[in-house]
Amino acid sequence: MRRGFTLVESVAASAILVLVLGAMGLAAKAYWNGRNRVEARKEALALAAAEISSYEGREQPGVPMTASRIVCFLGEPYWVRTVASEEPSGAFRLEVGVSSPVAGEVGLVRMYYPQDGGM
Repeated sequence: MRRGFTLVESVAASAILVLVLGAMGLAAKAYWNGRNRVEARKEALALAAAEISSYEGREQPGVPMTASRIVCFLGEPYWVRTVASEEPSGAFRLEVGVSSPVAGEVGLVRMYYPQDGGM
């Protein structure tokens, strides 16, 4: 009567265990990277929305301009680019782009039409 496993069976089982644990580790890393990217994109969108709100609160919001700055938000650097321009149709376009190494680039565009009665 035989008890236990042979050396070949033990090595094969160990190899399978290593492959399964490695795959689980890669899946966990992908999950955390994706989670961090989603959080960074949410922060970037919040920065873009805040930039649009601050532009709307100015005394002369309908002035064409281009501005860029770097903002450190929750320990991450974000590059904020704002472009305000007048369209040929008479509408005013406000475009805010926010980018970071983790979030990539996100952007918001707000259009103001003459029938809106201004800003």
